[in-house]
Amino acid sequence: DRNATLAYSSASTDLRHIDTHIDWDLLTEPPQRDGFCTFWHNVPTSDRYSDRMERRQAEFLVKSGVALNLVTRIGVLNLDKAAQVRTMVQDAGLNLPVEAMPAWYF
Repeated sequence: DRNATLAYSSASTDLRHIDTHIDWDLLTEPPQRDGFCTFWHNVPTSDRYSDRMERRQAEFLVKSGVALNLVTRIGVLNLDKAAQVRTMVQDAGLNLPVEAMPAWYF
């Protein structure tokens, strides 16, 4: 439900918890960039945002694999990497968009 390195984080191996362990409203509230809120910083004087950064670091990890029909695109840091990954995707016979998304990296 937050950065997994914190002793008080709550972990789960049950995908049914994805809606309660990830604060989707916090992740997607305006202002947005590419569908996600641009703000990461904590606001100590706000109950809602006092731990925003650690809650935005909640994650679900995949152990064995993800069905490719669930992947909508691949985002990479820059155009050079996009070209490299695009070649790999095409060589694998996949039709999956690869985009340079430098705003995803912080």
